[in-house]
Amino acid sequence: MNNIRLVKFLSAVVSFVGLIVMAGWYLEIEGLKSILPIWVSMKFLTVFSFYILLKVVLKKILCFRKQHL
Repeated sequence: MNNIRLVKFLSAVVSFVGLIVMAGWYLEIEGLKSILPIWVSMKFLTVFSFYILLKVVLKKILCFRKQHL
């Protein structure tokens, strides 16, 4: 039960960060293109791929949970 909560929480955090970085690319705000200002900026396609992957993994986990209840 705790593992599912942890996965949901981490997915939400990474999804939120991904959305912020994608917004930085869309709005052309350099400060939002990286997680920390001292790090290299993330490319849009990389962020988008991580975001889609997280959504798929989260959906799989939720479907798995429904099947085993």
